[in-house]
Amino acid sequence: MFTTLPKKFRTRVQYNTRYQNNHKANNVSTCTDRIKSKWGLDIEKEGFDFSFLFLLHLPSMTCPSQRLCLETVNTKQCPRHGAVYFILASALGIVFVISFSGLVVAPLAVLATDKDVTIRKENATVNKASTRQQDFQSNRSLALIHIGKAGGLTLRAMTSLNCRLPRDQITESSIQECLIDTFGSTDPSFRPLALQTIYYAHMNAIPHKELSEATSLLISLRNPVDRLVSAYRYSHPANCQDNELLPNSTKGCTNRHILRRVSEQTRTSNKNQQKMEQQLTKIFVECFPGGDVEELALSVEPSRFSQPMTKEQEDCSRLARAYIIGKGPVFPIPHFRYNYQHYWNKALQPYVQGNKEWFGIRTEHLWHDFRALNHRIGGRDDGIISATENSPVKLTHGSEKFQSSTLSPTGYQNLCCLLKNEITIYTTLIQKMWNFNNQEKLQAIQDIATKCGMLTLITASAIVTSVGFAEETVDWENVKNQWEQWHHETCPESE
Repeated sequence: MFTTLPKKFRTRVQYNTRYQNNHKANNVSTCTDRIKSKWGLDIEKEGFDFSFLFLLHLPSMTCPSQRLCLETVNTKQCPRHGAVYFILASALGIVFVISFSGLVVAPLAVLATDKDVTIRKENATVNKASTRQQDFQSNRSLALIHIGKAGGLTLRAMTSLNCRLPRDQITESSIQECLIDTFGSTDPSFRPLALQTIYYAHMNAIPHKELSEATSLLISLRNPVDRLVSAYRYSHPANCQDNELLPNSTKGCTNRHILRRVSEQTRTSNKNQQKMEQQLTKIFVECFPGGDVEELALSVEPSRFSQPMTKEQEDCSRLARAYIIGKGPVFPIPHFRYNYQHYWNKALQPYVQGNKEWFGIRTEHLWHDFRALNHRIGGRDDGIISATENSPVKLTHGSEKFQSSTLSPTGYQNLCCLLKNEITIYTTLIQKMWNFNNQEKLQAIQDIATKCGMLTLITASAIVTSVGFAEETVDWENVKNQWEQWHHETCPESE
């Protein structure tokens, strides 16, 4: 038996739904007709109760009002091949998770103490890590460091943060009610990763007091180049799929709305907003109007121009460089400015020498990392909230509908050169993660090395030194030196 998600859960994660207050009756009628036509289900005749809201966008059924159309309690009668809906597994249910890594590997545990939290050290090898489950620690508290465009939205929805945010709109009683409805219990020993993640840092909202109180840091991680590409596509007006500005629109839709206002000569009189309009026009109209990240990546390499660069091209090239390295304005591409360097300086660096646990969730292996970490800290199941019977929750800003944008090897390498500092911080974080074994750490570093064309780094990161029978270590210093050498030889213009 499956249970529905509560209203509090629904309203906090409905990023991809649309709601139009006008024409309610017409919308319901239209959508029920489409359901009947597509699936042969007569909603009115079957007596469906419109009280369960599907949270994700259904590409197979486009209705004027997603919210009104996709509500039903009787989820069992919905065809699995056409509907994407949120359900919770019962205590006896089993959630099957697709692991993008293709590896079933438990994380490497290390010894650390903080507020009497003691984690037993486990030996792990590169080929096979220990799967021993630790005892549950009741006083563990995790702070999610949501690095933009790295799966943080999904992590929020899969943890108690879904019931705790926004903080100014909740009460303690509403949190408890939401936790019971969403996770089936307020007992953190059942799903510790979900229920013990209670603090949250994102963009410029860094709660220093809460971070200092947390025993553990949970960091969303993603290849810095891929993260930047995602942030660019998310913010570009060309990728806006909505015909009007809606509450849950992407940043690109907000930017397109502003550009439309500018084109209609209805500029604001506010000086700050005028400055934002100028920044937006420059980057997305005059320099890079197409929305293809390849155009941005190639612009930073003067040698690609067959003729000497014009003043306009030079201006756009300098602007692109500034944005890419995080030196541009926050607007209109906020996640360029709120990069790894930002989170390192504002949220992470103060705790490098402390006793906090450092845990990571890689975007590329999100489900595997989540369930493995939940198991490691004492979870009794895999900790996953499922979107369907066979797949976990996944929330996006509609990126699956963005126009295709691929990077050539040259374009990718250009970004690797400019993102030297970002890649250095990323690899440092990967090395610090307590829940990754050496194979997983090497996998993350080899992935970015391969994409950037760092053959020497790939070789260096494969060098593993045996230490005893059950544990192996990597010569990380050699990896760092090879990375520095590659950058010096390959990226002279970015030095």
